[in-house]
Amino acid sequence: MEKRTVSTGNPPQIRAQIAKNDLFCGATNVYLTDRYLVKQRVSLMANGTGQSMMMSEDTYYARTPMRDALYRAKFCRGDNFTRGKRITTAMHTRKYVG
Repeated sequence: MEKRTVSTGNPPQIRAQIAKNDLFCGATNVYLTDRYLVKQRVSLMANGTGQSMMMSEDTYYARTPMRDALYRAKFCRGDNFTRGKRITTAMHTRKYVG
């Protein structure tokens, strides 16, 4: 049986970036596409007639090596890398950040 080593910490420069970066702040969900790292904020909206719906405010960040490293440091354990999935909502808005 092959023994795998799992990293228990992140390099200091990555930890510092996570601490000062608002990339994940306020996110309900974060996932990757081929070109973007997407921060999704999901909320419940209600109108005056008692109906409600789920709404998502999506911010698309262009993928860079630093943003990919931040994503891996925050959401991946050892060799377990996942791209995540979008939470489906009835309505959404998009904002793109370079």
